[in-house]
Amino acid sequence: RSTGIGSLPAISGANLTSLTAGNLTGTLPAINGANLTGISSGLSEVDMWRLVADFTQDAQPITQSFERCDTDNHEKIGTGLSFSSGVWTFAVTGLYKITFNSQHRRNGENPSLEQVIQISTDGGSNWSTTAKGYPTLQEYTSTVYSSGSCHCLLNVTGTASNFKVRLFISNASDAYTNGSTSQNRTYILFERLGDAQ
Repeated sequence: RSTGIGSLPAISGANLTSLTAGNLTGTLPAINGANLTGISSGLSEVDMWRLVADFTQDAQPITQSFERCDTDNHEKIGTGLSFSSGVWTFAVTGLYKITFNSQHRRNGENPSLEQVIQISTDGGSNWSTTAKGYPTLQEYTSTVYSSGSCHCLLNVTGTASNFKVRLFISNASDAYTNGSTSQNRTYILFERLGDAQ
């Protein structure tokens, strides 16, 4: 209700900290996009890539072809990452959740598989293992399938392109890692959760 004394300033974080019952004497401004500064609609960067074809045995790192998921209305949000020769490179700083899911099959005995996420923060000169998973395939005489996931958080700061990610599959002497151009079987998902910390 207007009291005729005046109008309050536009709503912002700075102004909301000083509002008290004593100074609520004016008319609140209309709530619109101009006043609601700093409020976003959700994640600003999401990108998902999948292995396009099967491969067998170890890959340290995986250099086989990946494609950005592009069927059934799949789409990225934001700039996304670039991919070349088994390495993903960031374009935008931020705190990212990274998910690596791999799917496998085999016929015969085989030890546990190992899936690995490695990161570099210096443009690819040095790499460190940040996450591991073990999508075990049981011993059986016919074809069996398995999948597993591992995850990590990566704080991409400074020059985003210095931050890179690659994937490993190990201990896969008689196993296949499954890929597809129409379904997500072996894939990596990048989700920007917020600003760099």
